[in-house]
Amino acid sequence: MRRIATCVAPTGQSHPLSLIVLIGTYPDKDTAMQLLFWLRRFLLVYALGFAVLMVAESLKGHALIDALGFSGWWALMSASVYLISAYDSWRRGNKCAWCVVPEK
Repeated sequence: MRRIATCVAPTGQSHPLSLIVLIGTYPDKDTAMQLLFWLRRFLLVYALGFAVLMVAESLKGHALIDALGFSGWWALMSASVYLISAYDSWRRGNKCAWCVVPEK
């Protein structure tokens, strides 16, 4: 069974463009789909980071090959740090201050 998380703004209203829609909710600890969940989350963060860094490097006027190398390396580092910290928080059972897990 999966926990459903709702991202709630400080005003108490749910945001319609919540990132939870994009990255999914945390899987239960006994789910066989954990690997797929964390791989999907890593690839999403990597792709977003790569795109943002690639655009920034291109706008600064760097050569395409230099921009690709820079974007790929730093997107990999950023996604790895994000994934490790998110996995650790999930493993410990920590909840973010912005998200509420409704009880059923």
